[in-house]
Amino acid sequence: MLFQLLAMCLGLMASAALAVERQGAPVEVPTAEALSEPGALAAYVTESLTTTGRCVLPVGVIKTDTPVVLKRLHGGVIEGAGPAYAPAESRNGWRSHPETIQASTLIVATDPTQPAIVLEAAINTELRNFSVETTGVGVAYKQVPGWGNANAYLHRVAFHGCGIAFKAGEKSTDHNAADVTFNGCQFYRCGTGLEVNHLQGVNYLFDGMCFFGHVDRAVVFNEGGFSHLENCTGFDVGTWLTLSGGGSNLMPCRITHLYSDRKKEDTPPVIVDASRATNQTRVLVDGVKVTQHGLHDRLYYSGHVYYRLPRDHKKQKSMIRVRDNDLNNYPWGGVYEPQVVDN
Repeated sequence: MLFQLLAMCLGLMASAALAVERQGAPVEVPTAEALSEPGALAAYVTESLTTTGRCVLPVGVIKTDTPVVLKRLHGGVIEGAGPAYAPAESRNGWRSHPETIQASTLIVATDPTQPAIVLEAAINTELRNFSVETTGVGVAYKQVPGWGNANAYLHRVAFHGCGIAFKAGEKSTDHNAADVTFNGCQFYRCGTGLEVNHLQGVNYLFDGMCFFGHVDRAVVFNEGGFSHLENCTGFDVGTWLTLSGGGSNLMPCRITHLYSDRKKEDTPPVIVDASRATNQTRVLVDGVKVTQHGLHDRLYYSGHVYYRLPRDHKKQKSMIRVRDNDLNNYPWGGVYEPQVVDN
């Protein structure tokens, strides 16, 4: 019996040693200058995630000509020193922002034809505390045949100047089967914040005071999906939510407790194309405050929702519901009626 216990203990010790060996020692963090060499950032991230499951990025500006690809990884974390926030704006022009002088990590993708970061059949992936600058795609959510992504979490990731900050799928048949959460993220001077092209009904959640500044389209669903924008703020945002294309898996969308200061008065905050006019497609707008830049802050355009429907739109009018305590408190009085824009 004693011999068996001793053998069991030795076996457990050997298993533990093997596990430690597989886990590997932490990879030394290079400088931002070293990671700016051709292909260096992609190689460092791959080595770190394969060895320890965690990649720590240094302080500074990292320029890369090669996409960082997280492929078929489970539980990978990429963490920087902090996002390089853009200077805040005021009505008196630019002013310095305290967060711009903090230690930060900025990834600059120099090849706009390729995404800066690619999540490909990755599960439980976290991106934290860094910025991405590119004129192309910031983060691409891709699939491989038979494999989709599952559960991505972005915390304090700032996107600057991106054509598309986060692009989910290339076509309707791509697999992306679980939630994506944006927490405290910033989208600044981007063409599109989030673009969804796959057909599956995936949750895209914005919370923790995400900020959109000088963005043409905040969230665009070309196919299936669900979005909840909560406690977000914006400055000079064109359209907050665009539902277009075919697809039948677009679940109800909610925009709650949103504050936006907009210059583009002629651009509707929400657009639902005629092809989305189904009973499954509904948009709930609750507690939204939209002001026109340069006017008095109390002159609210609460719940200004435009939606594009066929000529026979009366039966579809329940698609969009507006619920706001201030709807009957306009300076000019009256009850709000959603405006219909015929095609």
